[in-house]
Amino acid sequence: MTIDAGSFAIHVIYSLSEYMKERQPFTSHVSPEFLLLGLLSIAPSHGYDLHRQIERDLRFVWRLSLSQVYNVLARLEKQGMIEGEILEQQERPDRKRFRVTAHGEHHLQN
Repeated sequence: MTIDAGSFAIHVIYSLSEYMKERQPFTSHVSPEFLLLGLLSIAPSHGYDLHRQIERDLRFVWRLSLSQVYNVLARLEKQGMIEGEILEQQERPDRKRFRVTAHGEHHLQN
């Protein structure tokens, strides 16, 4: 039986949310940088989509506003942990899709 990456990601996020629910007093020690790096290591994404995923899957454990997500993404990009690619859209504002760099992967693993 094989598990696709999307199902695996949902399972990991659910497991993390269940773990964090039990240890809510300790969640202040888990950084939003690691959360976003972890999500981006699974698949490249846009800031708004990352925020929606956090709200959907971790809403009982973690609250990050949309502006916080964008601030953390900007900080990670400035540190070279992620890089963004501008995607042009017709009749809509351009979007920026982020992906983890080799430096970000190294940071996640250590």
